[in-house]
Amino acid sequence: MVRFAQGGNYEIELVGGVAHCRVWRRPDVDHATGARFAQQLAAHLAELLRADARALVLDLREAPPVQGPRTQAAVGGILGAWEANARPAAFVVTGALSHLQMVRLAREHAPHHARVFQHPDEANAWVVERLRDAGLAGRG
Repeated sequence: MVRFAQGGNYEIELVGGVAHCRVWRRPDVDHATGARFAQQLAAHLAELLRADARALVLDLREAPPVQGPRTQAAVGGILGAWEANARPAAFVVTGALSHLQMVRLAREHAPHHARVFQHPDEANAWVVERLRDAGLAGRG
């Protein structure tokens, strides 16, 4: 496990070619700052794509339950980039609102390569299965 990046409300670790990212709520941060954090996260995840990360697991269970328009745009950009590179992106959320919002974003930006889960084990298993199906499991 290698820590790839850390920011105001997120951390990214690379484990065997899979980017594991965790985002958490910061009550002391306003919406504009939170949106900037999301944009920084998107830039780091784009860098990981260029570095040949094979998959993404983004854990949003501790993130704010609803995202504003700028944060949604950043998440849409993340999803679109992973979709364009045909790499699986699994999102882990809790709560009905978060689930609905992320399913909509996944459907709009990454209909073939993104899924939303409520448990990290399910997300990890899906990513491993997708990598195995693509012949990429066990590399890196």
